[in-house]
Amino acid sequence: MNSLNVMIEDLYYTTIEGKIADYYNMGIPDNSNIPVQISCSAFGSYYLICTKASGEFEIRITKQSDDKYWLFVSPIGKIDYEKM
Repeated sequence: MNSLNVMIEDLYYTTIEGKIADYYNMGIPDNSNIPVQISCSAFGSYYLICTKASGEFEIRITKQSDDKYWLFVSPIGKIDYEKM
């Protein structure tokens, strides 16, 4: 499955969940273990449960010189699109 690489303006979990859910067509985010405000230079694996799908993702964030951030997301295994 394709990886998500996108510029974001803040590090709040709602921004990150929304970008992942939209890109992978997972529906509306419902639950995750992404911190409320993830740290810059963060790297780790996190789960995301949405209305249409759930999955585990490797997330990496890097800060740019213009105070924006690159969000890199790769699914770990297969995203489960079973009926939630």
